[in-house]
Amino acid sequence: GVMEYMRKNGFPAKFHHALDFGCGVGRLSQALADHCEAVTGVDIAPSMVEASKKWNKPGDRCRYLVNGTPDLHQLPDETFDLIYSNIVLQHMPTAMSWAYLKEFVRVLQPGGLLCFQIPSEPSGTLIGGLLRVLPVSLVRVIRKMDMYRTKPEQVKALVEGAGARIVDTQPDTAAGPHWISYRYLAVKSNGG
Repeated sequence: GVMEYMRKNGFPAKFHHALDFGCGVGRLSQALADHCEAVTGVDIAPSMVEASKKWNKPGDRCRYLVNGTPDLHQLPDETFDLIYSNIVLQHMPTAMSWAYLKEFVRVLQPGGLLCFQIPSEPSGTLIGGLLRVLPVSLVRVIRKMDMYRTKPEQVKALVEGAGARIVDTQPDTAAGPHWISYRYLAVKSNGG
């Protein structure tokens, strides 16, 4: 679906080196390997990275790294021509997800594509309404997992400030029915 989304926006669906940020057990990393010469999966959990390596079918074309820092300093500038992240940034404190968005642009090659999802606000459902008014501490007890959000205009400003531009924004259901969420497609400027 991601490759079709890129084709619909006028971009090729074949890439040299992709980054799967928040790769979990590598399911999407392996799927990306069908469209890329190489894929690097990054996750914060050593157990997920070990499982990725164990179940890896594409062999050396997929590598998996533990990233235990709030940046991507272990990855050099302009390494990837595709970066993909889904249902990951929404679980990070806002300052951290914003820092990662800047890091994505740093490690993206000029002309490279960044595709990611992040919620904007609770939806108009009953539960979405409760999420708007309940204290965060109570929501944490109920949900057992934090959900953070960033408005589209903030996403655009962050990405543009880092040296890329948003080329498409579309509603996305990855955050669930109680959140308004978007999928963003950005391209890194050739000048930085």
